[in-house]
Amino acid sequence: MNQQIVILPLDATPSRGALAIVGEIMTYARLPIGLGAASLILAGGWRAAAFCVAMFVVLDIADGRFARAGARADTARRRGADAVIDKLSVHLCAMAVCTQIPMAIGYWIPLLARDLIQGHASFRMIVRCRVVAAGAPWHRMFSLSMAIWGCAVLLSGQVRGELAVISMVLGYVSLVDYVAQCRAFEASNRLATMRIAS
Repeated sequence: MNQQIVILPLDATPSRGALAIVGEIMTYARLPIGLGAASLILAGGWRAAAFCVAMFVVLDIADGRFARAGARADTARRRGADAVIDKLSVHLCAMAVCTQIPMAIGYWIPLLARDLIQGHASFRMIVRCRVVAAGAPWHRMFSLSMAIWGCAVLLSGQVRGELAVISMVLGYVSLVDYVAQCRAFEASNRLATMRIAS
């Protein structure tokens, strides 16, 4: 398994096949599903929200596979949108849960802080290197653990502390790896730019 972050230049335009376009549609289709899940949580429809979260995860797994089909290349635009849609949906759902179960805030805040730090590192890569840096394949274990924890909360109506701790550990371990790889890429990119300039 590749352990490196995925670097996608902002100005690259890979050829796009029909399957890649389907993948892009799947990416954007997840936004209303995530918003719907948050709305259902606020309305008390937690089981329906859990179904939405499960559907969101299936589309999240499938969209990347389709987006890389045929041309074997993803785009920075789709990967960037994918990350924003993931984080926006997750944190809106978490906020909705916290309105119903106030003790969940203690678990949500560290995860929000983690994603804000990663968002800062991602934005820095866009500004300084003109690339979107997607997490390494193993970083997806964090996303999967969040989905499992979220569904467990929605189906049981209780905050599962042990699942939250697993998510936090995976989240912060993957964050450290992501930031370190971004910094290393940024340093090598700066060095290459200096060599070209001289």
